[in-house]
Amino acid sequence: MIQCQQLDPHTVVLDMQGEVTARDYQSIIPSIEEAFHTEGKQNFLIKVGQVTNMTLGAMFQDAKFDFTHLNCVGKTAIVGDSEAQQVLVKAFNFVFPKPIKFFAENDITAATQWLATA
Repeated sequence: MIQCQQLDPHTVVLDMQGEVTARDYQSIIPSIEEAFHTEGKQNFLIKVGQVTNMTLGAMFQDAKFDFTHLNCVGKTAIVGDSEAQQVLVKAFNFVFPKPIKFFAENDITAATQWLATA
């Protein structure tokens, strides 16, 4: 499941829990595209909670969305609780041309501050 909300005019928050599917991504894309249309470039705060499974379809939808909307994406802060998530973020930095940074769950304030800096 993914919940999507606007933190401020230039930051979208995605809260992921449980199983994340392609259908989950498809349900949030219109909201994000609307934010791009009305507010322009968006930063992302992605909270990866207790994700039990991310389907292959979800991974495909994520990659497709990211590269289709590359000019609309600013920074991405990923907030999580595992070393595996931290390692994945480091790997994404090699293929994704926008700034991505990992923050521990208890550092959400630091994540939002990082997103707010130019």
